[in-house]
Order: sequence, then C-alpha cells, then structure tokens
Amino acid sequence: RLKNFTDVNLKFNMGCGRYLKEGWFNIDIGQKNCINLDLRERLPFSDGIASQIYSEHFFEHQVFPVDALTFLHESFRMLCNGGLFSIGVPDGQILLESYCNGTAINDFEIKATLPENPTSMQLVNVLFRNFGHQYIYDYETLAKILREVGFINVTRRPFDPSMDSEHRRDWTLYIDAYKP
Repeated sequence: RLKNFTDVNLKFNMGCGRYLKEGWFNIDIGQKNCINLDLRERLPFSDGIASQIYSEHFFEHQVFPVDALTFLHESFRMLCNGGLFSIGVPDGQILLESYCNGTAINDFEIKATLPENPTSMQLVNVLFRNFGHQYIYDYETLAKILREVGFINVTRRPFDPSMDSEHRRDWTLYIDAYKP
C-alpha cells in the first residue's frame, strides 16, 4: 500500500518517537500515531518520493555500520534529486571538548540521571552509553559518512526552532545534506 503513493515532494520524519511533525509522514517502530516501520530495513516507498527527510536523535541508536548505513541508503533512495536530508544527533565533540577543557558540568544540561556530584568522565559516559546509544558522532565523522553514501553540500547548520526540538538544542549536532 505504501509503494502506491503517487505524490512526490513528501516529507518524512524518521525515527520520530513521540515527536510528531504536522504535515509530515512520521515513521517509527512501536510508536502511536505514526507509520510503524523498522528503519533498519528496506522501506516500502518508491524511489524519489521525498523532498525532505528529517531525523533527530534517532541515528545514534543504530548499530554502525550495518543498520546505520541501511537507514542512510534508504533515505538517499527515497529522496528526489535535490532533496534535503536533515539530521540531528548528540554532538560528541562538545562533550569531549568539555572534558578536555575542564568545563564545569553544570554548564551543560543533560536530561538524565547523573550520580551526585558527577565527574566529567561520568558525564561523558552518560552521553555515550545511556539512552541506548550505539555510536556517537562529531561533524567530521558524520559528514564523511554522508558523503560516502552520495550526499553533497553536507553542512553543519544551527538549531532551527521551526524544525528542531527545543530540549535538544544544546547537545545536538545538526547537519543538512542533499541528494544530487
């Protein structure tokens, strides 16, 4: 049924969790009010159907390289020529720089359970190991992977309040990339 869409220029919010976007096809597995699909598998959509694919705080939960690359290749396939792929992941660089520079922990707000008076390394472990994270990215690494998949014009972008989740603003690396 999903392959029979005749529309083009559709917008997909992949791995949306409970953060649904109005006017978008919201996709996740085991979530209410969205299309229930496993994004680690080939998706039942036609090639070139999407003008935009967005994903925020989903990709880091995918095992790299197998599941992560499947998701990126499927997104690339679904995008029309010139289509935008926009992704947000926890920014590993921010946290590691804070660790190396001795930045005070209370300069950062992580919505997680931390031990009392956490050390900098405990904070690093929360980002890297908690929440079901499988792989943490910095700009250089994620941009390289996106280019290897075939995306072009890969650029870091600022937080966009019309698109991104406010509670993820401070810890997120946002990247836009295009299908040629």
